[in-house]
Amino acid sequence: MNPGLILCSLWIFAAQSPIVINPLVEEPGKIPWKGSYRSSEEFPIPKTLLFWTIDPESLEKNAAEYVRIGFNGIIAGGIQNDWSDDVWARDGKPYTIGEQDELLQTWKRVNDNCRQKGLDSNFLKVAYYQKLPDWFNDPAWDIYRDRLKQAAIFAKQAGFRGVAVDTEYVGEQYNYNWAGYSYDRYNRKDLIEKVRQRMRDSMSDMLDAFPDMEFITFPGGDHEIIVDILKAWIEEAARRDASGGVHLFTEWTYLRDNPNSILLHAQTLHRQIKRLVSPKAWDYWRRRCSVGPAGWPIGKEVPSQRPELQAAQFTPDEFRSQFAGLLAAGRRYIWIYPHAVDYLPDNNAQLASQPDSNQYKIAYVPNLNEYIQVLRQRLIPDDDLLLKNALRIREGDVSDRTDRLGISALLCLAGPNFQFRTIQVEQRDKQRASDDFISQTIQRLQIERWRGEADPDIRSLFGVQTEWNLIGPFENKEGKGFDAVYPPEKEIDLKAKVVGADGEAAWEIWNCDDLCGAVDLKSHFKTNQWVCAYALGYLTVDAETSVQIRVGVNDAMKMWIGGDLVFVKPPDSLAILDNWAIPVTLKAGTTPVLLKICNEEKDWGFYFRVTDEQGKTNGKVKFSL
Repeated sequence: MNPGLILCSLWIFAAQSPIVINPLVEEPGKIPWKGSYRSSEEFPIPKTLLFWTIDPESLEKNAAEYVRIGFNGIIAGGIQNDWSDDVWARDGKPYTIGEQDELLQTWKRVNDNCRQKGLDSNFLKVAYYQKLPDWFNDPAWDIYRDRLKQAAIFAKQAGFRGVAVDTEYVGEQYNYNWAGYSYDRYNRKDLIEKVRQRMRDSMSDMLDAFPDMEFITFPGGDHEIIVDILKAWIEEAARRDASGGVHLFTEWTYLRDNPNSILLHAQTLHRQIKRLVSPKAWDYWRRRCSVGPAGWPIGKEVPSQRPELQAAQFTPDEFRSQFAGLLAAGRRYIWIYPHAVDYLPDNNAQLASQPDSNQYKIAYVPNLNEYIQVLRQRLIPDDDLLLKNALRIREGDVSDRTDRLGISALLCLAGPNFQFRTIQVEQRDKQRASDDFISQTIQRLQIERWRGEADPDIRSLFGVQTEWNLIGPFENKEGKGFDAVYPPEKEIDLKAKVVGADGEAAWEIWNCDDLCGAVDLKSHFKTNQWVCAYALGYLTVDAETSVQIRVGVNDAMKMWIGGDLVFVKPPDSLAILDNWAIPVTLKAGTTPVLLKICNEEKDWGFYFRVTDEQGKTNGKVKFSL
């Protein structure tokens, strides 16, 4: 599913014929940049790092070529792959530690040679591939702390600039409601404090071993415990005023090529950090830390693969726009994710002439040199106002820059699992999208969540409807079920039994009693991938009433009010509360509401509520089954 998100409003009335409804605007991050570019000679630009698993001999041999391409350093995988690995055992001799370790000797020589050739910012990468230990298991965390401390020792002695910790691969552990948290001997606040303690202690150990270490982290999301981990790392580094800083490398910019959008995302992260940490840590963040946005222009299986492009999701011109935005937003570093693309031209050419040599299934990019040219030129937006904003944002300025950037960031509630997500909207959409009642309530809920408060009852807060008549699932192979006409679209008969994807299907009443307020269809239907289902309810009013029906859906939806098709939304990503607002005039009496919700893969569900124009529950409308 497309990881991009959008919030917008739609103003339509019931109609007799099918309507395909599209957003008023594209996602701001994907609106083409129409500006021009100029040289970056008089503008302080960050260093460009390549995220790459590489053997040391190859790096040593090609260091000058990486510099010629435009890279200043490598985030090197393959040394200590996982947090649980013993870095001193990588040479096959776990009994050699420190300067006697052969791998350390190799990397020390390589880093010395790289610096001489201008590749002076190499980092040792450690990932969380294996699940983290039970937060309350002291012996297990002693092992974790030692492994990370040894990584810092290795990095210092081998001449790396610092350590990069990639935390994204155990994402389920970062949810307070993960099944692995029993809460039998602790509560949520205890868990949060223990997480922060563990990560403060680990950061302390690493800084003891490598005092001037530059520390990079790749959160890969904004899940609750990731936030706790990040807070702990920044607070401990701030306590010591560690000179290397903590640098937050974001993947959100992978799919965005609009410089204003990239800048706004960097500012959004600064705002979140300010809300999260103490005043002392915020001062430290502004002085020594940074946001490092990323580009993913080419690679195997890129998220938004386009048929006209080979192993790419951006054309070279689109990448030029993205790279200009990265250079403007990054204070100390930006980075490039290659995903099975070798940026060395000779190696790329060999893939075309000797395909049998491609043992690692590296993608061939026929126009690689055009992307390299973008990296080498390092052009920035030729826009004085944008660059002025960029310098302020780099330094942690969190003032509202909507008027200057033309877009705004909004905190939203996403389902069908309980999540907070920040999305971007154009300035003209901001007023409806940020209704005071919704915006202020969601901000309060997020802060309470960070404090470890119990999950709020979204159903009661927002009047979300979670009890429905359901029938399904029906086939949706290749997404064809969205336009297929299944029995519920022909006739509503609550006693009918029809043929579905699992055999016989019948209407049943189901109440999704999850406090998050979204109807989680994945949890209800056994077959829940590449299928669709129908939800039916009734709206009753005493007199003709104008309302807004607000929905959010994962993946696709059609809606009929009184038999009229009023809403058609093609597949998208997360269900966002109030993502779509559809004005409808209900006639006096009872009107049926039929929803068709289609899923491709992974999560499946929706939000539904009836409101006034300000987003408050409309008490004149009664919902029934």
